[in-house]
Parts: sequence; structure tokens; C-alpha cells
Amino acid sequence: MILGPRFDPGNVLRMLEAERPTILFMVPTMFQMVAEDPAFDAADLSNLRWAISGGAPLPEPVYDRWKKKVRVFKQGYGLTEVGPNNFATPDSDAGRKPGTVGRLTYFARARIVDDSGDDVPDGSPGELLLAGPHMCAGYWRRPEATAAAIQDGWFHTGDIARRDAEDFYYIVDRKKDMILSGGENIYPIEVERVLYEHPVVREVAVVGLPDPTWGESVAAVVSLHSGQKADEEELRAYTRDHIARYKVPKRFLFVDDLPKSGAGKIVRAEARALAIREFDQ
Repeated sequence: MILGPRFDPGNVLRMLEAERPTILFMVPTMFQMVAEDPAFDAADLSNLRWAISGGAPLPEPVYDRWKKKVRVFKQGYGLTEVGPNNFATPDSDAGRKPGTVGRLTYFARARIVDDSGDDVPDGSPGELLLAGPHMCAGYWRRPEATAAAIQDGWFHTGDIARRDAEDFYYIVDRKKDMILSGGENIYPIEVERVLYEHPVVREVAVVGLPDPTWGESVAAVVSLHSGQKADEEELRAYTRDHIARYKVPKRFLFVDDLPKSGAGKIVRAEARALAIREFDQ
């Protein structure tokens, strides 16, 4: 196991070439930052047996860049309360099923349910519930939080997922991040995936802003690749060509960097707070 004192994209590449590890695990923002390093394209990563992204959904352009560099690139899903992992993707299916977190691991059980607690059909999104011997007994000295999270032996993850006909699971979004606009459910990650396809977009967080007419409206907090330019209407038109009009962001906020946690994940709540402050002025 190789531990660095802090995350540095260039140092990660140097360690990968010098130490020749066989497995690399990082969050999506880290994979993106390493891929943007000038030394990435020439780096020899042939010793990597697996590269695994977890902690948040992986933008497709980042997946495409790494897929060309390593033998197997996968996405994983786990959480402290039911973990460390719940799904696994066979190497042979990693390229065939882009975006999947895999099938259930041994002893893990899962359901995908609607707001009434009823199971949804394959292909439909719903909240992911997990159970098994690896599930925690509850939160230490927090009985109310335990009762809210664990019901009838199932842990409510708060994540929206879907399952395909081959029993592969896909994480759609966080339930609390879903935007409800004019009675329509809008999943931010769906909009973000489109914006990530635009060549000038480096990072993006799609959020819901209070709207007196629609309840919430869609906004995007965006950072661009160095030296690139784009205006609000250009990105709006691009998005409109790929998804339904009601999902297209009504407002765009351009920032140098998006707020991130200590683990390198984009903090959507802080991005939303930035947008609210900007547009309430």
C-alpha cells in the first residue's frame, strides 16, 4: 500500500510509474485531475490491473480517458454503514457495462423502492435499500437516526439507483439532490453528464434553486478548462440538444473551482449556496 502525504496529480503519476502498483482507487475528481496532468498521456500505467472509481458518479469523459490507459477501469459503491462494498463488476463486463457499479456481492441484498416503499420494475429509478450481515447495528447513541435509516431490517441509503435486466446496478443520484420543478423529477447527474461532454467544461454541479413559480429551477455551477471560454447561452443551447427542455439549466454560474470535501468530492450543497448568494443579489 502506497500512501502519499497529500494528493498531488503529478506525484500520483510519478508513484504509479516508480512503485508499479496493481490497483488504484480514487474519487472521480482525483481521476480527472490526474488525467489533466501534462504527463498523463505519456505515463506508463501498464502495471495497473484495476483502476476503481468510487465515492461519486464518474463523468463519462474521464472514464473514456482512463479506459485507454488501464486494462480494467471500474466504478464501485459502498458506504460506511453497509460496507465497505456491496457490488462488484467482473473484469469481462467492465467495458460492456459502462457506468455500472456491478452486481451484488456475496451475502448482500438490495431492493429499489418508490416513495411508498414498493419495489420498482427493472430500469426504473428508486431509492436503494441494502441489507446483509455487513450492515451496522445502528448509529452510536443516536436512536432516532438509527430508526430513520434502518426499517424492517433494510438500510435506506438515500441514493437513487436502477437495476437492468442482467441484475447490474447503476447509481442515478442522491435522493436529497433531486430537483422538483413544476412537478417533474430532475436528477442533477443526468444534466451534469451532458455538460461534461462539452469540451470546455472541466467540472460542474447542477443544483436546484428556489423558484416562486415552479418550486425549484435548475442551475449549473461550472468551471472551465484553463484558457477556455463559453457563455451561458452556448452551454444552454448545447444542453437543450441532448435532454428535455425542462431539465435545461436556467442559470449558469461560472467559478474557478468548485467546492470540494477533504476527500476530493464536489460538495453540491456548497455549490448551491454559492449560486443562491450570486443570484439573490
